[in-house]
Amino acid sequence: MLTIQQLISLTHTHRSKLMTNANAVSISFGKVEEGEDARGYYKKVPGRAMSSGKDKKQKTFEIRIYYPKAKAKVDQYIPIKLRKPDYVGPKDPPALTVKDKVWVFCTCEYFLYHCEVADAEQDNSSINHMQRNWMPGGKNNGKAPIITNPNHTAHLCKHLISSLRKGALLKK
Repeated sequence: MLTIQQLISLTHTHRSKLMTNANAVSISFGKVEEGEDARGYYKKVPGRAMSSGKDKKQKTFEIRIYYPKAKAKVDQYIPIKLRKPDYVGPKDPPALTVKDKVWVFCTCEYFLYHCEVADAEQDNSSINHMQRNWMPGGKNNGKAPIITNPNHTAHLCKHLISSLRKGALLKK
């Protein structure tokens, strides 16, 4: 699993134009939640993004920032709703930084066709086949899809970049 810093760096080297395109995206964040999955304990930041321009549609995204794993049980932060009565760890969550591991998802076409598979290979996303329409009309017609990221470089879309720039790590 890659960190936020690694994903941003890969995005900058793989598709530097996305970094400048992210400036034209407006973001609204949803209710922040904490949870647990197979990767560990996380803070989930959902939201909506809207690119400037005519006929642009609202996209939804989700960012899960994982709390750092501690060596000792007494140093491991566990979200309040998941704590057991014998919990001895820190009371407050640790500050999240760009060095923390992250899971991301966006409903934009760029993420679905360029980022999703490569990010899933690094365990930074999950593949959502229900969002895909390989061919017009949603049918594959037995043809292979066009390869849009042949090097399988994990990176972010402009909506996710914009949300990180606008304070996704700081949301409470």
